[in-house]
Amino acid sequence: MTAFLKKPMVVLMMFTIISNVVSFGKNIIVAFYFGTNIEYDVFVMALFIPILLSGLLMGPLQGALIPIIISSRVKYGEVESMRIYKSISLLMIAFVVALIALFTSTSQILLKLLPYGFDNGYFGLLVSLSKVLIFTLLTNCGIILLKNLYNARNNFIMPCISALVGAFVSIGYIFTDPDKDMFTLCYSLLIGSIVDIAVQLLFLRKASIVLPRGFNFFNPETKKALVLTVPLLISATLGHANPMIGQLLASHLYEGAISSLNYADKLNSIFVQILVLTISSTTMRSFSQLIAENKLEQLKHNVNHIFSAYALVMFPIAVIIIHFSPLIVKLLFERGAFDAQSTRYTSTAWAVYSVGLYFQLGNTILARVYNAIQDARDQVIVSLIGLVVNVSTSILMMRFYGHNGIALGTVIASGATMTLLYCFLTRRVGHLLERKTVQFLLKAVMSNLCLLALIGSIKNVATPTGNLGLVLWLTIATVICSVCLLFIYRLFQIDIKRIFTGGRGGEVREHA
Repeated sequence: MTAFLKKPMVVLMMFTIISNVVSFGKNIIVAFYFGTNIEYDVFVMALFIPILLSGLLMGPLQGALIPIIISSRVKYGEVESMRIYKSISLLMIAFVVALIALFTSTSQILLKLLPYGFDNGYFGLLVSLSKVLIFTLLTNCGIILLKNLYNARNNFIMPCISALVGAFVSIGYIFTDPDKDMFTLCYSLLIGSIVDIAVQLLFLRKASIVLPRGFNFFNPETKKALVLTVPLLISATLGHANPMIGQLLASHLYEGAISSLNYADKLNSIFVQILVLTISSTTMRSFSQLIAENKLEQLKHNVNHIFSAYALVMFPIAVIIIHFSPLIVKLLFERGAFDAQSTRYTSTAWAVYSVGLYFQLGNTILARVYNAIQDARDQVIVSLIGLVVNVSTSILMMRFYGHNGIALGTVIASGATMTLLYCFLTRRVGHLLERKTVQFLLKAVMSNLCLLALIGSIKNVATPTGNLGLVLWLTIATVICSVCLLFIYRLFQIDIKRIFTGGRGGEVREHA
């Protein structure tokens, strides 16, 4: 990996792994107490509304602000760039507060407009939970605004530490609350987010981040950030509508469909957090810096390197999940209210989601290139097409495969979105991927298809019983798969060391 990205990315990845371990521990606790019952289905739907709004507002804001911070620092200096950032932040917070007030006063009317498949008896619970969870929109706003300040200065550790502290506090609240109902989960999220904000605020000065007095609402950069946010907001609206549509469709299926998709998505998000979002956070700053310095060729080199190196990791992960997801889910979740049926529903959905891991990487990296060149128009068009593809394929597939069909529709839409983003981007910057990178990716796909067939022939050699037996078999199987994969890569003449130690993105070893 390029030196410009390698150090911060490795550090961020380490902290992200720790954070995901803690977060996953919380998911296990939640699964133990609540399983995949109908009340947890309602909670997931209530939680999704503030998550949707957070994604709509915070994602575009992050995509617009970090390039603006870097460019305004060059143009106007550190102090003025902070005044610009404060101005944008204040406007954003005011908008979020107004949005929360509007939602709490009209939530019952708004929620009735959505085609939920729940019985009317659960609608009251949905409204009550939504009125509490909507306040996470404000806490998420604070977290993102502070996180941007740290990330713009190449400080990725502090936001991770604050998130860890918040997660521990959230878990502690679940344990100590005697009621342990859906409101327990609501308040645990709010308290954890507030602690996250407090820790980030506490260490601002230690990170050499000083917010000067005063605002500058009329600076051209302030207007530019707001103008750039609008198309990004439209794009995010279309993109975040996809999972909501999936959950609405799942609410018309059997009990546990929504929560199974939710658990599967959380399992998949572990790898997304560790592998995709870590590189996303570091490339946001580095891509913007390279564009500001007019180093387009270096940016293309970095993109090729990322696509090549991550293929060697993400393809095998997907193969292992496809085959061993039932055993992994059983080991992690099957206890308490989480029964064998919950395991079956969750593991099959996770296997489907894992196929789209690399698509998520591609979409994220390409979106960061768009953010760096400050172009959001094409993202809006692609997001609209992706939404149409997701809705149509999900409705079609769920008729044959139930909740797994919804997951499959999401994967198909993700692949279509990545393809379109790349095609549209070539009109702006030319072809990003070199011919050698494309050849390498084809070899990586063929190699892992061989691994998929090989594991299919050996995975039923043993039938482990008990948690210890599951752990031992999964460990042995992973080691065997790793050795076989290295051998297969060698057969396909893939030079792993060259790719990970600085070879041109996608290069493969040439043999006489």
